[in-house]
Amino acid sequence: MSFQEIVWWLVLIAVASYFYGNVNNAVLISAILGKDVRKEGSGNPGTLNMSRVFGIKIGALVLVLDILKGTVPALIARLCFGNATFLGGELPVGTFASALAGLFVVTGHIFPVLYGFKGGKGVASTIGVLAVFNWWIMLIVGAIAIAFIFITGVGSVGSFIAITPPAIYFGADNLLRYALNASLTGDALYAFIFTNVCALLMIIEVYVAHRKNIVRLFKGEEHKTDWAGMVKKLKDKKKKEEPEV
Repeated sequence: MSFQEIVWWLVLIAVASYFYGNVNNAVLISAILGKDVRKEGSGNPGTLNMSRVFGIKIGALVLVLDILKGTVPALIARLCFGNATFLGGELPVGTFASALAGLFVVTGHIFPVLYGFKGGKGVASTIGVLAVFNWWIMLIVGAIAIAFIFITGVGSVGSFIAITPPAIYFGADNLLRYALNASLTGDALYAFIFTNVCALLMIIEVYVAHRKNIVRLFKGEEHKTDWAGMVKKLKDKKKKEEPEV
C-alpha cells in the first residue's frame, strides 16, 4: 500500500468515525421509550442520566452501546492495515489509524453536527477506544471507576478515573516501545507523534465536556446519584412482579 493510499484511507476512516460518533444511543433509545433524555434530569444524553430517568437496565444498555461505539471504529481501523508499517520504523499503521478513528468518533459524540454540536460527554466511547489498545488495563480501571461511582455517587470523578490512567499508560507504553527501543525517522516518527497527540486530544475533549462538572466539584456542588437506592427500587419492583405461590 502506497503512502498516498494510506492517506486516503485515513481520511475516510476519520470522516466515517466522526459521523458514526454522531449517532447518540441515549437520544435514540429515549425517543423509542417516548421521551427526550436531553429534556430530562441533567439533560446529558449519557449513561448516568439515562439510568436516572429510565432505570439501571436502560442505563447499562446505553453504556455497552457507547463503549462499542468507540471500540468498533478503532478496531476496524486497526484491522484495515494488517501488518503494514510506516517507512522509517516499525510503528504499525493500524496503531495510528486506531488512534485517529478514536479521536474522531469521540469528537463526533461530544460535538455532533447532526445535533447542533451538542452531544454527550464521551466517557464510554473513550473507554471503548482505549480498550482496543489494552483491554485488561481498561477492565481493571473500569471496575475501580464503577465501584467508586456506586459508592460515592459522583459520576464525573469516576469518569476521570476510568479514562486518565489508561491514557497515561498508552502514552508511556508507546514511548517505551517505539521512541526508546527503536530509531524512528521520517513518516514513522511523524505518525508516532500524531498517534500520541490523538490520544491526548481525545482525553482533553472529555475533560472539556465535563467543564461544568469540574466547576461544581470545586464548589462542592456536584450532583450525586443514589445507586444503592436505584438498585433497591429495581429489586423491589422485581419482587412485586413475581407471582405469589
